[in-house]
Amino acid sequence: MLYKTLKRLDESGDLNAERLTLNAFFSSLKDAYMQIAQRNILMSAELLKIMQLLEKNSIEALAFKGPTLSQMAYGDITLRQFGDLDILVDEKDAFQAAELMSKNGHVAILPLTILSNKTCLHTAKDFSLMSTPGGVHTELHWRLFERRYNI
Repeated sequence: MLYKTLKRLDESGDLNAERLTLNAFFSSLKDAYMQIAQRNILMSAELLKIMQLLEKNSIEALAFKGPTLSQMAYGDITLRQFGDLDILVDEKDAFQAAELMSKNGHVAILPLTILSNKTCLHTAKDFSLMSTPGGVHTELHWRLFERRYNI
C-alpha cells in the first residue's frame, strides 16, 4: 500500500523523489511490492484451481482470508501479503477434498488417513497441503476455531 501511495503521489507531481532523495527507498519498495504481487497472483491462481476442482466434484467450499480478504477489503489482491490459502469445507467432505487435492498436485503434510479418523476430525480444525510445483501452502478447514478442552 505504501508503494502504491508513493507511486501515485510521484505521478501526480505531489512528491518529488529527486528532491526528497527517495529514489533508492522507492526502488526497494517497488521490488518488494512486485515480489508480493507476483506471489499473490500465483497463490490466487492456485486458489481458483482448487475451488474449481472442489466444485467439479460437488464439494461445497468457501475461500477465506488470503486473496479473498485482500480483494474484499482493498479491491486488489496485491495489497495484502498472505502466506497460505484457507478453504473451509464441511467436516464430512474433508477427507474427499484432501484426497482430490493430493491427486491433483498437492502433497499432504501428514497422512490423509488422519481425516478418516473421527477423533482427529473432532480435535483438529484444519489439514495442510503443499502444491507442487509452486509451493503454495493450503489449509483445508472444517472448523474455524479449535475446540476448547479442560486439561
